[in-house]
Amino acid sequence: MAATTRENIIAIAPNLVSVAIATFDLVIADVALEVLSADYGTQQERGQRYLAAHFLTLTQRKGSGAVTWDKVGEVEKRFQNLATGGESTLGETSYGVEFMRIRDSVIVPFDVVAFL
Repeated sequence: MAATTRENIIAIAPNLVSVAIATFDLVIADVALEVLSADYGTQQERGQRYLAAHFLTLTQRKGSGAVTWDKVGEVEKRFQNLATGGESTLGETSYGVEFMRIRDSVIVPFDVVAFL
């Protein structure tokens, strides 16, 4: 199955139309490595589409979310922490929530498989 496209992502998230094409290309490449056909089957493109929309939405939220900073002497560095790992950010957008629903419908948790 083919990877998702910019057009498919914009179809579900029209607010992302102004995101640079290079950013779309990078995010699409990243989610293609995360949402594999072997795991998602016929839901692969949908999973990629919603996960990409989630990541792109987070990149647009500059100035919101947790801000982390570091200071050494007179030099101070501040940055936004968008990817804190795990599922911590998936619940922050409707696209992330939909991705979790898709993922949970196709992937059997390990603890269930271990006891079958």
